[in-house]
Amino acid sequence: MCRDDTPGVQVSAIRCAESPMLGRLGEMVGRAARHRGLQHLAAGRAAQRDELTGLWTRSALAALGPRLLRAASRRGEVAGVIFFDVDDFKWVNDTFGHSAGDEVLRTLGARVRAVVRDKDLAVRFGGDEFVVVLSGLPTMWGADVVTERLRHALEADIALGETSLTVQVSAGIALLGVDGFSLAELLDAADHAAYTVKRNRQSPWHRHSPASDARTGPRPTGPPAPNAEELRRAIHDGGLLVHLQPQVDAATGSAVGFEALSRWEHPRLGLLGPRDIVSLAEREGLKREVTHTILDKALACHAVLRKEHPDSRMAVNISTRSLLDEQLAPRLAELLARHGTHPGKLTVEITEPAVSPSAAVSRALGRLESLGCRLGLHEYGTGQTSLTSVATNRAVRELQLAPGLAGRVLTDPDARRLVRAVISMAHSLELEVVGEGVESTELAAELRHLGCDVLQGFHIQAPAPLPEVLAWTRAWPAASRTALGLGPGQ
Repeated sequence: MCRDDTPGVQVSAIRCAESPMLGRLGEMVGRAARHRGLQHLAAGRAAQRDELTGLWTRSALAALGPRLLRAASRRGEVAGVIFFDVDDFKWVNDTFGHSAGDEVLRTLGARVRAVVRDKDLAVRFGGDEFVVVLSGLPTMWGADVVTERLRHALEADIALGETSLTVQVSAGIALLGVDGFSLAELLDAADHAAYTVKRNRQSPWHRHSPASDARTGPRPTGPPAPNAEELRRAIHDGGLLVHLQPQVDAATGSAVGFEALSRWEHPRLGLLGPRDIVSLAEREGLKREVTHTILDKALACHAVLRKEHPDSRMAVNISTRSLLDEQLAPRLAELLARHGTHPGKLTVEITEPAVSPSAAVSRALGRLESLGCRLGLHEYGTGQTSLTSVATNRAVRELQLAPGLAGRVLTDPDARRLVRAVISMAHSLELEVVGEGVESTELAAELRHLGCDVLQGFHIQAPAPLPEVLAWTRAWPAASRTALGLGPGQ
């Protein structure tokens, strides 16, 4: 007989060396009892459920979290804590109102519950802060996988009437026995890791490490964040830039396009990426100006690149909020004419949820289609969009596989089967498939074998300023066959 360690539940499980079947039956009984015990515990602690999100409350975390961690420690399981919050949530309340803010939190709570497992403890820690206590992870990297799933779920578009909103989260991870031995220590470590994300902006989530703590310093200190006046100055004085990442034909290796990625050469903070630019622009009402500036810069770069690659395309990612701006299409028509770009050579990348659109989004897509621009579905595989929905949008001509999905085909048979099926169905709809996140020759070869039409990633070329990309276009032909694993007859 044994005593189960699930918080608040005591269970005896049958162990019988003489009867393996009886032993397995005992384990099944134990698991069922644990599940019933948790349900009973939940019912007994109804007051500790957050009414808005349906998640556990902070007081429930204090009561249940230490028990989960102690139980995991006794069983020798990998366990840990994820701490995350919503970037600039105050702006959501100030711009859309507190009822809209509540709807955002309600939606985020539902998405958290959909991602985490029954045995995980998902908590609304306070305001726009959330905590997930994980136990029974398969490896120490299991928390990374859960965090990535949470990020993709939480950063999908949220419908608010006739418009939609995209939020970003900053997440930190701390592991039991590595970053701390108590709930308080793990919360502090995960919180500090999340703060590292906010300060450095190199990744949407971060695993706690003493070295990063030393670099980041105490939480209250550090240079001031970029502000609206600095962004306005960057828009008008050339501080906003685009870096370009090439896209190559999977079969031949030749350059077929370039994706423009926004950058900000900040005078105090150095080179900033899209997360900083987008969040500040949306908060300060500068999204239109930023979007138009990035489109202008991208098309100007394309005019130069077309001299050496006349058939190449330029891809630019557009948020759903920018898509809904009625001034986008006329401004884009002006820019296309100014730079002499055929509309069919511009791919406007939209996020996956926008392909199952509201009436307002449908009208916005129609305006771009009437210009003759191609539409691309960005990071397919992170949301819930089906290819049936894609088929109803005739302007969508390109599907970009999410790097997290494409990158698993070398090690995960299920991911390989899924990618093969998605590519096959996309081709039946006459969609071009782009494999993003190519980090090795082996991955490039596998994605080509699965049917990808176009490849993109750091193994081919990291995003870089125009002069570096021009140099790459001249050096790439000699290196392409080896880099992509192309045989002599290919």
